[in-house]
Amino acid sequence: MSRLPRTVVVVLIVPLLLAFVTASGCGKSKRPRGGGGGDEGGGEGPTTAETTAASSAPKKAVVAKGYGTLKGRVRYEGSKNFAAADKAFQAQMQAQADHAVCLAPSDDPRQVGQQEWIVSKDGFLANVLIFLKPEGNDYFQLTPEEIKKKSWPELVTVDQPHCAFMPRVAVLFPEYKDAKSGAMVGSGQVFKVLNSAPKPHNTRWSGDRLKNNPGEGSQTLAPAKDSATPTEVVFQFHAQRDPINIACDIHKWMSGKVWVFNHPYAAVTKGDGPKDNPAEWGTYEIRDVPAGVDLYVVGWHEPAANDGYFLGKGGRKINLKDGEVQQMDLSVTAK
Repeated sequence: MSRLPRTVVVVLIVPLLLAFVTASGCGKSKRPRGGGGGDEGGGEGPTTAETTAASSAPKKAVVAKGYGTLKGRVRYEGSKNFAAADKAFQAQMQAQADHAVCLAPSDDPRQVGQQEWIVSKDGFLANVLIFLKPEGNDYFQLTPEEIKKKSWPELVTVDQPHCAFMPRVAVLFPEYKDAKSGAMVGSGQVFKVLNSAPKPHNTRWSGDRLKNNPGEGSQTLAPAKDSATPTEVVFQFHAQRDPINIACDIHKWMSGKVWVFNHPYAAVTKGDGPKDNPAEWGTYEIRDVPAGVDLYVVGWHEPAANDGYFLGKGGRKINLKDGEVQQMDLSVTAK
C-alpha cells in the first residue's frame, strides 16, 4: 500500500484542525442581542463576574412580588448640526421621480432630513429602545393575572406618510410562552405597516429565518386615496433576538427596525410617530414591571456607540418595590 510523504500528511492535518476550531466557535456570537426567543427574556443577560455562575444555573421563571413602573426621558448629547446629513439625504429624494411627494412636508424635519437622530429642539431623542432582562438564566413567563392586565397595545403601526418609516423603530409583543403547555401563545397584538402617501411604497423585511420563516419577504402597498384612509398590510412576526430590518425598494434610503419580544417589558421613546405629542418627545414608560426581583435595563439606539447599546451590553440593574414608579432619565451620545 502506498503512503503519503510525511510533509503531505502535515499539510493535510493542519487545515483539518483549523476547520475544526473554526466550526466549534460558529454558534457562539459575541454580538449583543435584544429580542426574545424560547425562554429568553431578551439579550444575553448581565456579563458581570458574579452572574457568570448564575448563567449556567437551571432556567427558572421570574416570580414577581408586586408590580411597579419604569419611566423616564432620554436626552441626546452631541452636536445638533445635521445640515450636511440632511443635504445628502434630500439629494437622494430630489433624484427620485416622485420627489415632490418625498419633499412635500417641508415643515416636518423628521421626514425631509436624516432619520437616524430624531432630536427635539430641547434635545430629547426619539427611537430609543428600552427593554428589561432578567438576571442570569431567568426568563419572563406571564401569569394569568399578568395576561389579564393587557398592559400592551392591541395595535402597533408604522406609517409611510411620505418617504420615511414613522416611527423608524417599533417594538412588538406578539406572543408569549404559556406556563402550562410550554407552547407559544398569541398576545392578540396586531402589527400593520401603512401607506398614507399618494404614491406606492413597498415594505421589504429580513429577519431570523429560523424564527420567521423564510427569513425575508416583500409586500407592495398601493397609494392611499387620501391620508385618512391609508392602504395597509399585516405582518405576523415571531420573537427573535435581533431586530427585523425593514426597507423600501422604491425609495432606497428608507429603513427601519422592528424589535420583536416574547414579553411586554419594552418601549420606544416617543417623537417619531406621526401623531406623537411634542411635549412627550423622548419619553418612555414600561408598566406592570415585576417587583422585588433583580432586573436589568438595556438601552439601544441604532447609531449610538457600543453597537447601539449605550448602557453597556449588560444593562443597568434595578429592583422595584411594589407600587413604585421609578424615574430613570438617560442620555445617548453620538459615536
